[in-house]
Amino acid sequence: MKLAIGILFLCILGCGDEDSGSSSSDSTSPSTDESTSESNQDSSDSVSDTTTTSGSTSSNGTSSKTSNNTSDSNSTTQSSNNTTSETGPNSVSLSLKIAAFNADILGVTKMGNSTVASYIADIVARYDIILVQEIRDVSLETPSDLLDLVNAKGKGTYAVSVSDRLGRTSSKEQYAFYYKTESALSVSTSYVFVDSDDVFEREPYIVQFSKDSYSFGLIGIHVKPTDAVSELNFLDDVYSSASTSHPSDDWIILGDLNADCSYLSDAKYNALDISSTAGFVWNIAKDLDTTVSSTDCAYDNIISKTTNVKNAGIFDFKTFFGIDQATAEEISNHYPVEFTLEIKK
Repeated sequence: MKLAIGILFLCILGCGDEDSGSSSSDSTSPSTDESTSESNQDSSDSVSDTTTTSGSTSSNGTSSKTSNNTSDSNSTTQSSNNTTSETGPNSVSLSLKIAAFNADILGVTKMGNSTVASYIADIVARYDIILVQEIRDVSLETPSDLLDLVNAKGKGTYAVSVSDRLGRTSSKEQYAFYYKTESALSVSTSYVFVDSDDVFEREPYIVQFSKDSYSFGLIGIHVKPTDAVSELNFLDDVYSSASTSHPSDDWIILGDLNADCSYLSDAKYNALDISSTAGFVWNIAKDLDTTVSSTDCAYDNIISKTTNVKNAGIFDFKTFFGIDQATAEEISNHYPVEFTLEIKK
């Protein structure tokens, strides 16, 4: 499989690594999510979304998941991107593995560690679509460098749709949806939510996909821990805006929501406009642990109103790769959350 042609990114003065060689963890303290500052301020915050495919320009995305209760033999199986059948009215016509992964300060430093970068590429290559969060790199090179590594794995040809650099402070992040082009998916639209009320530290990144007559949208978000309640409360407005302005069969919210433990109590969860009482399904149970460290919190989640989200769970890459705790924490302080989007016709 040929390596994908790298993405053309704008590199502004002071192209350097935002991660500064430090680490952060949402679970350590309320301010940890914002604790890493950039050594160089990037002046290109208004740069439009950059999208690249292998050899052409377009929007992209990738994500998938494995149920935490699924055996290793099942979790290692690549999904059939476009499963078709004519055996009856309930046959599966589309099955996509989708995930969201906070890669924990993914920048030049982490990508420079060949072992860690290879593991991250292996994680991406498990899925048809995966949202990678917390990309911090003023040089704008990390998304394309990771794309090259993923395509070098020989598990399919991927493309990527990348957001602007987002954040109120100098510590800005990008979202990136990696997706497998063999899935025959096309991207109808991609944009950063217009946050007129300045609710979000990092505005949601919205990508709409289509396959034949079916379309679905993914709303990616990395919630600021100390603003979890206010940001989560506004997500129903984001959902309504996206689904109204860009009608699709399904819309799904996914990412590091910081929606557990000290950031979101049970009482505050139950009062959310986007809680289960409002018709939304939180597909990752609160008794699951999406963190790699000693904390036990379901920070990451997948929120939907559709019945097409199946087998939601956590991909425990530490166990899957057979690595020690220290190596696992070098990869990330979060496990990916994943699901299968299954359409029957």
